[in-house]
Amino acid sequence: LHSPSGAGKSSLIHAKLLDMLEREGLWVFPVVRFIGLLDEGEDGSINPYTRSVARILAPELLDHAGDDDDDVSEVTLTTVVHAAARARPKPSDADPNAAPLPRNCVVVFDQFEEVLTLDPIDAEGSRAELFRQLGLLLRERWLWVLFAIREEYVAALDPHINAIPTRLQHRFRLEYLRPDQARDAIIEPAKQAGVSFEDQAAREIVEDLRKVRVHRPGREPEEKPGPYVEPVHLQVVCHELWNEPRKDPSVIAWNDIRGGRHGVDAALESYYRSQLRDVAGRNGISMVTLCKWIDEKLITSEGIRIQVLEQPHYDRGLTHAILEDMVAAYLLRKEDRNRATWYELAHDRLVEPAKKVNDAVVQARRGRIIRAIVGGAAFVVVSAPRRLACSCP
Repeated sequence: LHSPSGAGKSSLIHAKLLDMLEREGLWVFPVVRFIGLLDEGEDGSINPYTRSVARILAPELLDHAGDDDDDVSEVTLTTVVHAAARARPKPSDADPNAAPLPRNCVVVFDQFEEVLTLDPIDAEGSRAELFRQLGLLLRERWLWVLFAIREEYVAALDPHINAIPTRLQHRFRLEYLRPDQARDAIIEPAKQAGVSFEDQAAREIVEDLRKVRVHRPGREPEEKPGPYVEPVHLQVVCHELWNEPRKDPSVIAWNDIRGGRHGVDAALESYYRSQLRDVAGRNGISMVTLCKWIDEKLITSEGIRIQVLEQPHYDRGLTHAILEDMVAAYLLRKEDRNRATWYELAHDRLVEPAKKVNDAVVQARRGRIIRAIVGGAAFVVVSAPRRLACSCP
């Protein structure tokens, strides 16, 4: 399962796919991610990617790995998945003589691009060993595996696909929402909750969120309707509209989204502000610092978003963890190319809301500083067109 970043792979998996698989009679393991490479202080007897899988599916194997009396001589993906399958909850009416392994199981690897990005130079080491173990695991007839990956990394799997029995031939691409799909995604869930979302209002939101800036040599940038709507922005706007008080709670009308505090801009501004505040709080950095960095590094004076290269010395104290936190909040998008990482605002549609919030935050900070100085010094300034009078008690 591959798609651009933000198209909704993880959301689709957790919101619908896992439940559908279980209703089809398959046993679904907890979703797997590679949560880290070899931790400091741990030896290299276990492949670090395999260790990440074991932490999620069978942590007890790591507790006993290396014990002389342990019947698992080597921790591999096969031993991990077998241990997880044997430990699964049994139905109360299960046959006590049934086989210890289920007939059909599914392992889902979410954000599988981490196998390529966590250690970009380890192509022939632990990563190659992981794919060898995956190939052996997938010879099990009772097991199915789903890999969810950002599509720009799909080609980078080619050196390893010969290890996989199917050569990764069965693929599904998840796109951003087309306008008609975005409209349905607005109207239908509201209808299921007993709220009528007016068609004109839904179309207004879709048209607004489709806007992209087109740059041509020698011309001013133009706003044009793009072919897609990004699901995360649609979710943000609809969430804000849903929680706003309305005259008629059973209807979301065109007048509710025409601007002001109910509009698309207002919703994106609210989302940007709240997410930036959360990032600042989690990382012990001021919101003003984040706003100034975004204004100076990611938005030109003409209001165009640009990319910035991640540096070994971080400007304004914005560490890798803070940048990744903003990526996870869908404020930034990152691109890895030529063994370097570039960051930019997540979408053209965020530029204006970001500029408004950044300016408001910085101005508010400036006002607090001036009030503190004036109050602390008991200093009063009175200005007139042609004179400046100062009174210093």
